[in-house]
Amino acid sequence: MSQLGKRRRTAALEKTCLLASVRKHFYALLPLRSVANFERIPPRAIHERAASDWFTPLVNPELYVPLKPIRRSELWSGSEGEIFAARVPEWIEVPKCSYAASRALVSELLQGLGAAEKVLIKPDSDISAGQFLTDPKLKPIARENGVSAHADLQPLSTQPAVLAGVIDALLEHGAEEIHVAMDSPWLNPLKVAWELGYVKVLSDKKYEGKVFFVDLYSNSTELENLPIKWAEGYELGFFTYAMPPKSLFDERYDLVLPLSTAKTHSTTVYSLLMKNFGWLWIPRRYRWHINGVPLRLFNREFAEQYLGCEIPSDRTFEIIRAGRKAILTNGYSFSVPLDVCVEGGEELVVSEPHVHASNLVPFLLSMGYSIIRYIGMFATVLDELDRVGTRVAGLISGVIGMEGEGPLLYGRRRFGGFMFAGKNPLALETLALDVMFGSAGGGFDHVLAQLNERFCNMYLIEEDLREDALMDAMDPWTLRLAEELLREERDPSRYTLTLIDFEGAGDVHAPWDLRSGPPFELPKHVYISTKNLLKCVYLTEKLYRHAFDVIDKGISLPLKFLATA
Repeated sequence: MSQLGKRRRTAALEKTCLLASVRKHFYALLPLRSVANFERIPPRAIHERAASDWFTPLVNPELYVPLKPIRRSELWSGSEGEIFAARVPEWIEVPKCSYAASRALVSELLQGLGAAEKVLIKPDSDISAGQFLTDPKLKPIARENGVSAHADLQPLSTQPAVLAGVIDALLEHGAEEIHVAMDSPWLNPLKVAWELGYVKVLSDKKYEGKVFFVDLYSNSTELENLPIKWAEGYELGFFTYAMPPKSLFDERYDLVLPLSTAKTHSTTVYSLLMKNFGWLWIPRRYRWHINGVPLRLFNREFAEQYLGCEIPSDRTFEIIRAGRKAILTNGYSFSVPLDVCVEGGEELVVSEPHVHASNLVPFLLSMGYSIIRYIGMFATVLDELDRVGTRVAGLISGVIGMEGEGPLLYGRRRFGGFMFAGKNPLALETLALDVMFGSAGGGFDHVLAQLNERFCNMYLIEEDLREDALMDAMDPWTLRLAEELLREERDPSRYTLTLIDFEGAGDVHAPWDLRSGPPFELPKHVYISTKNLLKCVYLTEKLYRHAFDVIDKGISLPLKFLATA
């Protein structure tokens, strides 16, 4: 690092430590109120709770050893902050690579963050391989897509080697208490911790009294009720409040560190830090509501007012009630029966391709609202954490990632060979997307533009609407929204990028040079924001007529445990 870079890093560290100290002292002077704390669950205690039908994965912590990088180099310099990257080779065992890279990156990160004595880690841990490998019908599909019984080779969730590397780096830099936050909308979170190999790894005596599991939404959890941040043009669709645990803020963590696996997502295109640490801030029994599409959008008069344009009189929809479900029709075709939920006194319908067949427009609108809401909740919770003096950083691992129709059984395992860490989650996410999908032809935006261009050609989208659709791709609307809500620079080139290189094979001239192999394959999708999509539906005859075409996501067997109602 240059002398100028060192001075910038030292000044930034001093400023960060000062702000954190001021906030903590300020809140210590506020009037006392009831304080909520998570129940701390020692890893060894879960052995007593484990049921006989819990899946036990293969995991070998003996492979978790530090590796010496071939080189440490500054790839480019910027003034907005620091991002740390690791590149690992295919010829070293994956658990060794994952552990060494995560430990090295978090060690680098902590040098610029200052003291972090009490830390919450949130791994990407909704599901385990056991859910699929113990089902005779799903097991062959799981095997074909690389869902392994070895916990460090499965692409579904954060691998235990990554988690262990992060924890060891934290302990080495003075952390005294580490909470590993577990949450799953479908399964017992402690069962998932067991089936991902976390319990076995963290039962080592060196973690005793220092590392604990916490269940974010246990039965005794008190909840906050926070208005979700939003931006004009990206309305929340009557889903307006996040309900994070009160303990998340009352614990007064020095650092919160979400960990994400680099994955594609069949309903949100990709799943990284903002998805992992955004969509979970709703109690589990209501979390499926996040995908809900307001039924009002299928009322022509309401749509005219919402969109601010005149809609042809023959562009109408009818809603047919079927018990707790609703069927939509435009006179040309019908939707499948859609689950109905209520938010803000309004009815929403949910399209979930892993549970039942999905129709084009309900699915795409569901996708858009899900993204708007999880980004809004991510920004809302980060603001509240900042208010109580808690810093947030992030780590994205693509050593083992997923492509295609992720993030569950129907995505395919992919060795990507890269990992990133930093304290600016949006810049990390932007860089990861370019690394995952970029090539000599261009970055993530270039790939999205091709998707949207094909969609516009297929449905004969008119010129002005086509321009809006292409702009949603060329200036990716999800990242644009996040930048507005987070008030954070998203361009990775504005940050200093330091490479910890365990591979040493060739220079890095573009972000995708950090990736092993070809670009990740996107899911079958289109990338248009909800409001622009709705305009296209009402104002383009061909798209209106085909609104309920069944889309093929390659899901041959439904995942019944995801059913909402």
